[in-house]
This record gives sequence, structure tokens and C-alpha cells, in this order.
Amino acid sequence: QGCEYALVDVAPEAFTMDLVVALNVPKGHCNGVVPVTCTSSGGTVVAVLEVDAGTYKVESLHRDLSDRLAPLIAKSGGWTQRVKLTYPDGSPLPEPVDQELTLSALLSSV
Repeated sequence: QGCEYALVDVAPEAFTMDLVVALNVPKGHCNGVVPVTCTSSGGTVVAVLEVDAGTYKVESLHRDLSDRLAPLIAKSGGWTQRVKLTYPDGSPLPEPVDQELTLSALLSSV
């Protein structure tokens, strides 16, 4: 018997899914070199970066994570999934991110 295939029409809303990454830094580590553990919404560690919190910009963190996670990012035609940064509790970081905001300033604001 022959196989029948049906094309599924996917709603545009399906393509608005972001790759949500929670930033976790050990308590009390707001300055100097700190480990930033990045976890998916399912709790899987997807990256660990050691950065100088006093000078490393959040915008750079977002760019570096996007580059590092490129193999995990979904793409279809002209659409590309975005990396969305959140606090450990899952609440989103403010957007757009201030270009001068350092990781230390972000951690101090929580």
C-alpha cells in the first residue's frame, strides 16, 4: 500500500518560541571572576562561562551565549529562534538591555 503524506500548516505563533536560558551565579559572587551557569527552561545546563562581573556587559553575555548555543537554535527559512535571558526564577531580563549594564550591576539589582 502507498503512503499518504499531509502537509501540516503551522501557525506563525509557533515560530515565536525563544530558547529560554536562566542565568545562575553563586550567591555572594557579584564582583571579580564569577561562574555563570546557564540552564534551559527544563533545568539542563547548556553553558558555563567564567567572566569578570565588574567589566563583562550583559549585552556581551547575550551575544556570546547566542554564538555558543548556535547548534541548539532552531532555524526555518528566514526565521531564527532567539536566545532569551532570564533570572534564575524564570522572570525575563529587561529588554532592550542597556548596552553599558555590567553583570555585576545586573546581579546587584536583583
